[in-house]
Amino acid sequence: RESSTFYRERLSGQPLREPAELSRLPLLTGEEVRCHTPPAGQGLLTGPLAGAYVFASGGSTGAPKFSFYSYEEWQEVTDTMAAIYSIAGIGSGDTVGNLFMAGSLYTSFLAASEALEKLGCVSLPIAGNAELDLVMRYVELFRPTAILGLPSVLVQIAETVERRGLDLKIPKVLYGGEHLSREAKAYLRQRLGSQVVLSAGYASVDAGPIGYQCPFRPGGVHHLMYDYQYLEIVDPETGLPV
Repeated sequence: RESSTFYRERLSGQPLREPAELSRLPLLTGEEVRCHTPPAGQGLLTGPLAGAYVFASGGSTGAPKFSFYSYEEWQEVTDTMAAIYSIAGIGSGDTVGNLFMAGSLYTSFLAASEALEKLGCVSLPIAGNAELDLVMRYVELFRPTAILGLPSVLVQIAETVERRGLDLKIPKVLYGGEHLSREAKAYLRQRLGSQVVLSAGYASVDAGPIGYQCPFRPGGVHHLMYDYQYLEIVDPETGLPV
């Protein structure tokens, strides 16, 4: 409220002292985000636009929204992502192929790259939007012990391994950005010999990391990062918590 002109007006006269009182705040809509962040406005920024990253949402629910992270905030995000990868079993002894999408104001490739650096991994910044033949060339050359990426990209790699009859084993697979079906998970285990097939974290561009998966959670179940996020589930018609 003190640092944002948008919230100075939105929260005028509302004493908010306890976390439970957050439920009294009105929902922030996508349109409000678009109107009060650059290039349209600056009301939601809590500091000068300097020393920062600009990221875009995918636009799957309308026009893309832009999110702004100071470099200090970005370090916090990537520290948290490193912890998520560590819980999934990634560590300094791993060579990791980063197959998230790079460019186009995407967050995932950059976040994964910095998180892997913090874990002391040997990082292969291949990118999932590289040509498949190039991806396979590097994967075959360096034989990573882990790969991170969209399920559609990971399944393509497994299909190529099967089609070419390659002797390629990747013990750890972390996926994000899309749903991974039970059948696809079994296929990755079969074709890539993966013992670990887990989520690379539940996150969004504008909220950052939200949840993580440990080896004991079934399917798509995630743990909430309760020391990092405050979660509300609300009725879309009334806006009230359920």
